[in-house]
Amino acid sequence: MYYQIKESILAEISSGRLKPGDKILSEPQLKDKFEVSRMTARNAVTELVNEGYLVRKQGYGTYVQKPRIENTQEKFHGFKADMEAKGFTVSSRILESKQIPAPDFVASALELEQGTMVFWLKRLRFANNEPIVIHESYIPTECCPDLLNHDFEKGSLYTLFTTTYKKIIETAVEHLEATAADAETAALLVIEKKAPILFIDRTSYLKENIPFEYSRSWYRGDRYMFDVTLQRQQG
Repeated sequence: MYYQIKESILAEISSGRLKPGDKILSEPQLKDKFEVSRMTARNAVTELVNEGYLVRKQGYGTYVQKPRIENTQEKFHGFKADMEAKGFTVSSRILESKQIPAPDFVASALELEQGTMVFWLKRLRFANNEPIVIHESYIPTECCPDLLNHDFEKGSLYTLFTTTYKKIIETAVEHLEATAADAETAALLVIEKKAPILFIDRTSYLKENIPFEYSRSWYRGDRYMFDVTLQRQQG
């Protein structure tokens, strides 16, 4: 029975009768409409929330979720360029911006000696004023001596690498992991604590596989998805 409720709500979404931002029937209303237990109604709604079709708003009800922003992984690009190509207005808020001794995990990724100074830039990134991702970058200070003098609330870090410092990133290796938002992450991304998020760490390389930047990102699972294109190796 919960599957029938789920399919009924999905049919209303796909037909356009329920649009992004519309409030769906409450669990007691679904219980009465389908003549089931409240637990059955709750299971149907919970599955749709977990799959990203619906979002619960504490104290207000459950609403149809906005479509997820899709990132097609074929070429290397930054968040700003990717979002602007999709028609979004991009902005950032600086959370951290300073020089620090490289933490062990950064020194290992960038093949640095322990204690080497790096720039730490941590930003909350927005698409159309909606928080989408927390992004932090670590770059050796010797590569870009005056990096922190630039405005990263509006400018692109990767454009700066190319135009000002003549550092062309050739390749990057990413690791993706599904996890749950802690209290700090949830507050910044305006989601519930323990809501699903996508954690990505990336090491970017210049020519001849010279490590240049290490980054970590926490994407909202309800608003962002990655689409990876694969090709079968010949032979």
